[in-house]
Amino acid sequence: MAKDIERVVRKYEVKLRSGRAPCRLDGDMAAQVENYRAMITTYDNLRRAVVDVLNSQGVLTIWWAAYFAFARKLLSLAMRQPSSGYMQAETEVQVAKSTADGLSRKVLVLIALTVFNVEVPAEPVAAAAGQV
Repeated sequence: MAKDIERVVRKYEVKLRSGRAPCRLDGDMAAQVENYRAMITTYDNLRRAVVDVLNSQGVLTIWWAAYFAFARKLLSLAMRQPSSGYMQAETEVQVAKSTADGLSRKVLVLIALTVFNVEVPAEPVAAAAGQV
């Protein structure tokens, strides 16, 4: 992140305290802040890993937002359904979708493998079978 994680968490805590959260009877602000800190740390680690892949492949920075969106989608899938079979199938779908949007399949496959440890065929399954 461009900012220090602790600084971002402190800002979140200030917003939380100044909003309606203190009025809630069920609100555990300490737990909310810790959950936020954990998620921000996860996103920061994801961003750093994706940046390493993008830099190694020479991707222009104008395309980075699209690759980050792809990585965030995979992170969301991994957090909801961490089973490897489901992740593999969904990753292939997301790679196909993002490739159709103009992103490099090679870079997407590398992000899936490097960041999420999910192997995706280097070329689409239909193309490998000669059906495209």
